[in-house]
Amino acid sequence: MFPLPEQRRIVAKVDEPMALCNDLEARLTEAHDAQVAFAASTVYHLDAAGYENESSIPSEVDSLA
Repeated sequence: MFPLPEQRRIVAKVDEPMALCNDLEARLTEAHDAQVAFAASTVYHLDAAGYENESSIPSEVDSLA
């Protein structure tokens, strides 16, 4: 077994990339939540505008897809 100071150094080295992974996971979750909210808002607004099918969506809206 490694001496206690060496164990602490190893743990500190492992904690660094783990913190980066946790940050990345949080950012990916936030991005996914934003995408879901955007999609829901888009569907809501298209429905409120009365677009019943793809052929009735104006080309400028359709080109955003």
